Amino acid sequence: RDASNRWLGEVEKVVERGVNAFLGTVEVQGRSAWVTATDRRLQLNCTLNLNELNGARSGDWVIARITRHATDTSPPQARIEKRLDPDRPVELATEAAIARFDLPHEFSPEALREANAWGKEVDPKEANSRIDLRTLPLVTIDGDDAKDFDDAVYAEPHPSGGYRLIVAIADVSHYVRPGTAVDTEAKERGTSVYFPTKVIPMLPFALSDGLCSLAPHVDRLCFAADMVITKHGVLKSATFYPAVMRS
Repeated sequence: RDASNRWLGEVEKVVERGVNAFLGTVEVQGRSAWVTATDRRLQLNCTLNLNELNGARSGDWVIARITRHATDTSPPQARIEKRLDPDRPVELATEAAIARFDLPHEFSPEALREANAWGKEVDPKEANSRIDLRTLPLVTIDGDDAKDFDDAVYAEPHPSGGYRLIVAIADVSHYVRPGTAVDTEAKERGTSVYFPTKVIPMLPFALSDGLCSLAPHVDRLCFAADMVITKHGVLKSATFYPAVMRS
């Protein structure tokens, strides 16, 4: 404790760095170059090797990745990963967020191979083993500009006076098996991340935009909740089953 009876502490060891990449601006003077983080709270000013500018020039806005953190005797060092256009503020904000939170946005070759190995169409044998909803006009509830189509619904009058309601979701579990490379990378991401002009998917595009997206007029594996509800929306019964559908 100090003289005011407050607790004091000291850093013993850095176990993990909170910032490994950042949005910054480049300065080049003669044979010296450095990049300064635009977020002043980071207080980051890293030296650059001239052979690691990646085409950046003085004044450019860039994404920089730290290659050596500061020590007692040397400043931090970085390399330029990407040049950005300052006249495109949405891109600047997007790339800055991806760098600041170190969002994984590339898949390993093994994960890509696993995803592509499923092909582009549903396995007929698997489809025939499921309840067939392809004759029902299930419709996706995502807008036309959605990045993917995860959910679909269908309703019809029920003899009880209420309604039969089916809610179907894409069956990701069929394609993402425990312990696979796709599963491991999905765990690392936890979720897809959506930006105004792009999405960083949790799964490779062969799945997220392909077999796991309930695109119109194609067969897709799904899980369905088949319910009976009253006119006032009270749930009377529900069953759940793997199915195949065609939006």
